[in-house]
Amino acid sequence: SKRSMGYYAMPLLWGDAVIGWANVAVAAGKMEATLGYVQRQPRSLAFRRALDAELSRMETFLTSRKAAHPVLEEENAAAT
Repeated sequence: SKRSMGYYAMPLLWGDAVIGWANVAVAAGKMEATLGYVQRQPRSLAFRRALDAELSRMETFLTSRKAAHPVLEEENAAAT
């Protein structure tokens, strides 16, 4: 209940730089990702593809964890 960000908050890396942060949460059974950038989002197609692929992997991970661990879902529901 004290959490102001999602459960999975992590640095956003591109090349050898930390360019921002990603805050990922599951709400109503869907993954929501909020991205913040130190300056601005890179405009390259390579970055967009890499970001989309990583968000897809995170969604798969969160979905498989929920399916494999229904107790975790119950604990999360009780905490809100």
